[in-house]
Amino acid sequence: SITGEKHQRVTEQIISAISPQVWMDGKILGISAVGLSLIIVYGTVSLLMSGTVFWIAGYNPLRLFAFVNVPLMLLQLVLALLGILFWNCFFAAIAATVDDPNTSSRSVIMFLPFLPVMITVAGIRNPDSTLMKVLGIFPVTSPTALSARLVLTPVAAWEVLVAMGLLLVTIWLLRKAAARIFRLAMLMHGKEPSL
Repeated sequence: SITGEKHQRVTEQIISAISPQVWMDGKILGISAVGLSLIIVYGTVSLLMSGTVFWIAGYNPLRLFAFVNVPLMLLQLVLALLGILFWNCFFAAIAATVDDPNTSSRSVIMFLPFLPVMITVAGIRNPDSTLMKVLGIFPVTSPTALSARLVLTPVAAWEVLVAMGLLLVTIWLLRKAAARIFRLAMLMHGKEPSL
């Protein structure tokens, strides 16, 4: 949506009325809300399907809630939301540099979120290793690695707080960068901005 709107002349008029930061914040929040709603829908469907399986097996479906750790589930939801915001801010900054998505060489960057998942899967055998602890705090990998560690092993509260704090600061910096890049890219027609 960001690259498509750059081609429309009405975007230039809207940018003269609102700041690029407000524009990008709206884009990032809207796309992130879609991602969060999908997580909630998938979680709800999973609970309903599990309850149906319990019911078919002859058990009371309400027993399913005995297996749900509500604080951990809420913490995982917060980590998922922060991860969604992080990657959407990152992708908003990248998309703001793309002039034509059909000819841009930057589309390869869209596969970057898979890298933290692959690294986390590689280190999942030993969730208490130094590597997994560092990955659980590092903002790029923390939504994935910390989520895995929380399920597999006890994690110190300070690790969770530091990871979330660093992730929030990184999100704030990325959203600021995305708006600046978008503002610059709106002034450049016909070529993609570089570093």
